[in-house]
Formats: sequence, C-alpha cells, structure tokens
Amino acid sequence: MLGMKRYGGRVPCPHCGSASAARSSRGVSPTYRETYLRCSNLECGWVGVASIIIERTVVQSASPNPRVALPVTATRRKAAGAPTPQPANDDQVLAPAEAL
Repeated sequence: MLGMKRYGGRVPCPHCGSASAARSSRGVSPTYRETYLRCSNLECGWVGVASIIIERTVVQSASPNPRVALPVTATRRKAAGAPTPQPANDDQVLAPAEAL
C-alpha cells in the first residue's frame, strides 16, 4: 500500500497525489470495469483510466451468476507483526523510499 492517507473512495492522482474522482465507468465483463478518473487539483489537470478487476470470492453469493467462475479463498486476518503479503499481480516489491 502506498501510504495510509484516506481519500474517501477516491484514488490518489499518480502525478500530484491529490484525490482523483471517478467521472464515469464502463463494464467490460462481469469481473472487469474501466473507470475514468479526473484529478481534483485544477493546476494538475490529469485525466486517466483505472481498471477494476474482481479477482476472487471471500464469501459466496446467495444468487451466483453462472457465467462467473471466481476462485474462492478463505478470509485472512493479519496477525500482529506479520508482514504485509505481496499482491499477486506485482512483479516486484519496492523499498518504502521507492514506493513514494
């Protein structure tokens, strides 16, 4: 995770760090959505696209979609002092100074 700042459902702008808001989105598939973002900092002006991918199921649906096959994983609780697991889609782990 890149810092602990809360953005209230917004994503930080990759350029200036201000909150960027979702302006619109389009569903590509039942598990993939593209969301168009706009930076709230008028001096920055960045607009971009983020991908939202549903990767796995933690609690089964009471009304499952037969066209969707997601792997089921158990819920995980982080033990005190345990290291943060690396996301499955990251190729490398950045040192804390490089993550900023």
